[in-house]
Amino acid sequence: MLVTLGAMLVFVAFGVLLFKYGKSHGDQRRRRVVWHTRNDPSGVAGAHAVPLATTIPSRSRPPGVAAMFRLTRPHALLCFAATLVIALIALAAPALSMASPLGTWSTANGHGVIAIVQCGDALCGRIVGIGRKPTEPMPTDANGRPQCGLTIITNERPQTDGTWLGEVTDPRNGGTYHAKLWLDSHGNLRLRGFIGIPALGATQTWHRFTGHLTAACGLA
Repeated sequence: MLVTLGAMLVFVAFGVLLFKYGKSHGDQRRRRVVWHTRNDPSGVAGAHAVPLATTIPSRSRPPGVAAMFRLTRPHALLCFAATLVIALIALAAPALSMASPLGTWSTANGHGVIAIVQCGDALCGRIVGIGRKPTEPMPTDANGRPQCGLTIITNERPQTDGTWLGEVTDPRNGGTYHAKLWLDSHGNLRLRGFIGIPALGATQTWHRFTGHLTAACGLA
């Protein structure tokens, strides 16, 4: 959004410059007409109201070439402005593509850490951190598998609205739900698990994990 706004501001600025150029150029032509009329006792210039620039050849180039440059200069500025806007949009594309759920995230309760990575042509998330005491046993999922390294988010694919849609599995009971992921304005990860439609669900806020991980999914 900020990049789009910047591009619009640049375009408006060039529009103002074009307006000022056209206005000043028109004022110069009108001054030349007045000067030519005042210095022509016969009144021919006043009768025809012909700008002086069209009656006196240019010293540096033929009048036809000068007229061509006078006509094309505003268009050239407009083309330059349009090109600049397109370039800004093109530069913004990689930045927008980088605003994805990829990374390591601390879950809402702070007791788990999930790493979201690229898995083929989609994204997936696996447990890389579990908040537990050294004396506590490794928690297991509904099938008795250790939760450390367990993939619980699968098949997340980008949507046209800037979100990712896939599935999330609750390791405690094995239940699988639709999972919608997106980044909020603060850079936090929002995960909405739902059944059927997004309205029938709940949203969690995950934060970037800034701590350290030890062996066996320990949190330092």
